[in-house]
Amino acid sequence: MNELVVLKGNEAYTNSWIIAENIISQEVDKGTYYKEIYQVCKAKCQIIKELAFLPSLKMIS
Repeated sequence: MNELVVLKGNEAYTNSWIIAENIISQEVDKGTYYKEIYQVCKAKCQIIKELAFLPSLKMIS
């Protein structure tokens, strides 16, 4: 599986790591209890995984 690598300052991150980092940051900003952040991350990552592997749709013209 090809991963997009993003440079952030002097460090390289994969796109999946950036997604998790953003979810955690948003939940911390909302004041979500730290034990619930794992559940939120797991649910959102599952949605992203399902959307990423949807079969391609053919355009009808």
